[in-house]
This record gives sequence, structure tokens and C-alpha cells, in this order.
Amino acid sequence: LSGTGITSPAFYEEPGFGFLRSFFAGLLTTCGITSSGAPSVDQGRAFGLHGRVSNSAAEDLGVCQEWSGDEYAISVRGTMREASAMEENVTLKREIKTRLGRKGFTLHDEIENRGFEPQPLMMLYHFNFGFPLLGPGAEVVGPVLDTVPRDEEAARDRGVEEYAVFPEPRPGYPEKVFFHSLAADANDRTFMALLNQDTGDGTPLGIVIEFNSKELPRFTQWKMARQGFYVQGLEPGTVGPLGRAGLRERREIPMLAPQQRYSITIDFRVVDTVEDINALKAEASSLKGLTRLKG
Repeated sequence: LSGTGITSPAFYEEPGFGFLRSFFAGLLTTCGITSSGAPSVDQGRAFGLHGRVSNSAAEDLGVCQEWSGDEYAISVRGTMREASAMEENVTLKREIKTRLGRKGFTLHDEIENRGFEPQPLMMLYHFNFGFPLLGPGAEVVGPVLDTVPRDEEAARDRGVEEYAVFPEPRPGYPEKVFFHSLAADANDRTFMALLNQDTGDGTPLGIVIEFNSKELPRFTQWKMARQGFYVQGLEPGTVGPLGRAGLRERREIPMLAPQQRYSITIDFRVVDTVEDINALKAEASSLKGLTRLKG
């Protein structure tokens, strides 16, 4: 959690970087729906950092807990709305489900354009990880084929070469952002993970984010090793965080047609053995090797 504490959507400040006043981070900050990334002015409209959806109140909330055969299933669901009179009318229905004893959960989103004009689909899943998982021994692992720094700051001091490793907390550390191209299997499944063989007492721990590369074709890494704000962001998305105007200029905004729906599924998994961590590293190498061989 950041220094803002858990902040009510009522205190949301949209212009420019006002989002940071309520960005308490948490495990996941969802960015979008029709805008994410850098603040910008697009076609005469001003859009703040990372859009509005993470500060939108949910409706139609529901919790389900029940036995399904021998398994105890748990799910929570709700709907968020991004709408403006005479402008967009887009909803996000979310369900998070798991079962008793499972080391993880599945997140399923269904985004629907309920209006009658095409709308940008700019979803960015801002997963945030900190202490004790994050530390100097932590490593980002995935089937990375290519890495591009966002800017000169990310490239400085061997930024690209050392994207996967994390330093000790440093005063005034400037954020570094990288864009990764990932290999995927025959079913378009891919993953990125943050792994730590020793979280301080000899205990291994890792977090794995698995998703479909066709649903979420862009992947961003946010590396922030600042004292007091020590966090690693792993962020699959329909777009990168360049902002709505920047992506329109590059002709890279995916659009959702009127009445169209778009589904996204992300599996979140915890690993806590050295064997599982080593298996993930081997899987990443294998996916990269197969992709390059096909190429």
C-alpha cells in the first residue's frame, strides 16, 4: 500500500496526475476502460493518468460460497461503469473465483460497449508487488523475446540488461518502465512471474500471472526501487501505457464496436517451493526457444 491509504472513489482527482492522490496500489489497480497510461488530450478531451475505472464504485455486487462436489467454491462479482451523458457508456463485469485450499484465483472480466459509437478499449492490469516477496533476491521471469525501454531513464545504467533483477531501496530512485514481447504456447497462453528463492528466512516465494496473449497482447514492467515506495509492477494490457493521444497518433488504439463484448481471463498463482520456481524458469526458456525456432 502507498502512503495514500485505501482511498474512497469520492476523492478521485482526474486531471493530469491527480490519480496519484488515490493510487494506494494494492495487489491490482485496474486501469481503463476507455483510457489508460499517461495523461493526454485526445480529440479535445482531457484524460488523466490511467483512467477512471479503478476509482469507480461497483454495483450489482454478489458473493457466492458453496460446495461443488467435494470442492468449496468461492466467488465475488460486481459491475463497474464508465459513462458520460452523450459520450461513452461502457461497463466492466468482474468475477474473481477460487476454491478452498487453492494457491491462487481466477479473474474474469467482460467489457461491454452499451453505447452506439465505437469506444477505445484501453485495459491495463497494474499488478503491484512489494516486501517481503520483493527484495534484492527477487527476479522477474517469463518468456521474454524482446525488451524496449520506455525512455532514456529506463535505458540508463544498464536498465534493459538488468530489468529482471531488483536493487536495494534507494533514495529518489526514478521509475523505470519496460515494454516486453512475450512468447506464448499453442493455445496463446503466456505468463510473467516475480520469484524470490529466499524472502529473508530461507523461504521461497513466487507469484505467477498467466493470461492469453491475444486478449492481452501488450506487457509493461514498472520498476520502482525507491525508499518508501518499493514496488514491482507487472502489467498485461490491451495497450501499453502511452496514453490515449499517444496511441491514437501511432494508430494503436483497439476499438470496441457498439454492443460488442470483450472477455479477459487472468490466472493468479502462488508458488512456494524451489522445485516450482525452477520449473517456471525452465518453462520460460522452453517457450522462448520454441518461438525462436518457429520464427
